Amino acid sequence: QELDYSLQLLALAEQDVLQCALLVARSIKDEGDRIMAITSIANMFAESGQDSEALKIADTIERDYFKATVIAEIAATYADSGRFAAALSLADSIPRSENRAQIFYEIAVRYAKSKLFDEALSTTEMIEDKTYRVLAFTEIADEMSEDNHDARATPLLFKSLQIALTITDREYKDIALSAIADKFINRGRYIEAVDIAQKMDNIKIGR
Repeated sequence: QELDYSLQLLALAEQDVLQCALLVARSIKDEGDRIMAITSIANMFAESGQDSEALKIADTIERDYFKATVIAEIAATYADSGRFAAALSLADSIPRSENRAQIFYEIAVRYAKSKLFDEALSTTEMIEDKTYRVLAFTEIADEMSEDNHDARATPLLFKSLQIALTITDREYKDIALSAIADKFINRGRYIEAVDIAQKMDNIKIGR
């Protein structure tokens, strides 16, 4: 009983620290620094399981990108505990599709880690951002391989490659191609990996 009480006190102390940090963050005059600080603190609330508090803070963040980052963290927390419907509902609450990409990516990866591959694939198809879509597909392919579903994983990597080749931004295209090449290297398929690397502007593969 004393241990339980001590743990409760520690939890309250941690919450008070975060609340104090939030007050300090809101007093920062520079807008960019203020938003980044508040975003970091909201993420800490989400990571500690205080989802409602994190959502309240997210609502006060002025820039959509940073707000989406916080909500993505909360959605990932929901998905980690199997609350996929709640996670998807959070994604739908974000108005701009480019800001939903990270959230759908987090949910898709969690579906894949739970071996719910059809749900992971359908969630990935909701991602309009091609780079995030490719990254999600490559992670799903990894999980499929670990679950002895190579017959599904390999075609998925080639599908990812076709999407990656249509990305117009060179930097993001290289990010997508690098992720795919890494997965082929992990499978010992070096010919495909080298072929993909040759399509990159700046070759950077491997961990």
